Amino acid sequence: MVRTYTLTTESARRLASAADAIASTPPPEDKWYEPRARASGGGGRMLLCKTTATWTKGTSQTVDVYRVSDQTATGGTVTAINLAADIESGKWCGVQNGMLCWAEC
Repeated sequence: MVRTYTLTTESARRLASAADAIASTPPPEDKWYEPRARASGGGGRMLLCKTTATWTKGTSQTVDVYRVSDQTATGGTVTAINLAADIESGKWCGVQNGMLCWAEC
């Protein structure tokens, strides 16, 4: 028998808040893996980031990672390569698997 559960707005808010808290809390530094927000390329998930300096096409740069839910800084960074175009400082961008996927004009 298949059960269907309804997700209320409040439940969705609580889940999003819990996910943000987990994603922004780095594991102890003595573990063998890097904290998620600082892991190179962000794994397989798309990260919301902001440039900290002008980013020239064909170069790698470290960008700040932000929470999608409220666009606040996580304190983490990620390094990615830009194969698209020159991007000004302070612009929103999306990074996945160590590559720039999109950027604010």
